[in-house]
Amino acid sequence: MIQLPFVLEAIIATLLGTALATAGLLAVVKFGITDWLAPKLLFFRFIGTGDVWQVVPLLALAGILVAVIASAVTMRRYLRV
Repeated sequence: MIQLPFVLEAIIATLLGTALATAGLLAVVKFGITDWLAPKLLFFRFIGTGDVWQVVPLLALAGILVAVIASAVTMRRYLRV
């Protein structure tokens, strides 16, 4: 039970990082691609914000999985209870 705060910390940090990355990615797609680049290069099909929202849950789950595994390995190695 002493390990729970460490795992929760990793999960919360992952969710905050995912939120910041999502905001940055949405800003780049909206302002950089949709508003600026797409009107200049009409012969390409670019991604939109809908595509970003489809990928975000998968990235969040993958990030949480990696964080939990890293936390578990670290605790198993360094935390002796």
